Amino acid sequence: MEQNYEDLRQLRLAATGNITHEMIAMLEEALIAAKENILIDLDLKTDRNRQVIDVVNKTKSSGNVIFFYRDYAILSQVDSASKDFMLMPEAHNYATADLSLRKYDDQRTYGSPPGVI
Repeated sequence: MEQNYEDLRQLRLAATGNITHEMIAMLEEALIAAKENILIDLDLKTDRNRQVIDVVNKTKSSGNVIFFYRDYAILSQVDSASKDFMLMPEAHNYATADLSLRKYDDQRTYGSPPGVI
């Protein structure tokens, strides 16, 4: 069942079995609430990556957002948008880990020292 923005805004979150007054946060709201408090792992399973990048820029959240995905073409789009973004390429074996290091070997890759993910 597909739901749109208005449908989601009608829902309320539950805690310990009780419905609260809290709504599902939209990305911008979540980034503002999390800013400088926690790291957010944005798993880029969407066709709206440009809009996600725009929201991260609008909220000035690049310091607490990590862009995660297995598709290097998508991560390269993020990388091209800003060198301030932290990237976390998915790797399932030594070959893909090595490819990640060669492609994104710098301080921004998951905030690690060069050569380490």
